[in-house]
Amino acid sequence: MISLAGALPRPRWSLRLAAAGALAVVALGILAVKLTQVQVVEGPSLAALARQNSVHRIVLEAERGIVYDRHGAPLVENAPAWNVELVPEALPATSAARASELAELARVMQVDPDALAAEIASADPYGGVMVGPSLSEDQELTIAETATNRTASPCVMSAA
Repeated sequence: MISLAGALPRPRWSLRLAAAGALAVVALGILAVKLTQVQVVEGPSLAALARQNSVHRIVLEAERGIVYDRHGAPLVENAPAWNVELVPEALPATSAARASELAELARVMQVDPDALAAEIASADPYGGVMVGPSLSEDQELTIAETATNRTASPCVMSAA
């Protein structure tokens, strides 16, 4: 052993340094086990919870107020009014299928099929053509059902 001015050299690892190192290794081991548990074991269930926790914004139109006169009788009430807008380019390409589609729409809307065909022939192919007056509830339901049964419907219903 070499003596430096009478002092003995200190050991490289003291007891405190070894204890701190062991504590750090144990803490990192615990963190690694917990991380594995969260990522591997609980990962799918936590991902499902996160998907359910998303925010979905749905815009709800406020209903207009009812206007009353001075005697309490309603002057204006709320009632849905639906219009049908037809896009000529979305109609079937074959003339037989196109005529069948227009005849069915004219029957539901209670308009003249020839007048409807003439109006569509003179319209912009990519623009919308308003068909008939406001829809009754039965007409709206019939057209909505027909539109949902097809992959591409030429009719677009909009609230007035």
